[in-house]
Amino acid sequence: MAGVLDSEGYIGIQKNHKREQVSPYYHERVAIGMRSGEIIKMFYDKFSGYLAYRKNTSKIGKQNDNYWAWEVSDKKATLVCEYFVNKLIEKKEQAQLVLKLRESKNRGQLRRKKSKLLKQRILDERDLLYNRIINIHGRKKSNYWKEKL
Repeated sequence: MAGVLDSEGYIGIQKNHKREQVSPYYHERVAIGMRSGEIIKMFYDKFSGYLAYRKNTSKIGKQNDNYWAWEVSDKKATLVCEYFVNKLIEKKEQAQLVLKLRESKNRGQLRRKKSKLLKQRILDERDLLYNRIINIHGRKKSNYWKEKL
């Protein structure tokens, strides 16, 4: 399973900042998309999360390139990273950054809707983790799923 996550998976941090929120919110995310439903179901059975069969509507590629997608976020994504971090090669650093984000959240001052602004040092710490993941992925926006799926 670690090899599948390392080769076909995504481990990252998503940053959201909606108008009604005073501070941005950072989500831990782990996802896999592939044609083999059996392999995807192994991840779903072990970690739960979101499971979907997606049809390729893109003009790029073959029309029959439909695939299975599995995703977990926040605490469940952290559990996946904890489980696999020492078995990963390519995505080890991303998993470590996700775990550091969870440590930051566990130390306190979680952002809630309509809550006070997070302390600047906490915002800086979480934004640094987010930007390190972005640099690893080689992209500038947190819209992986929009581009990938």
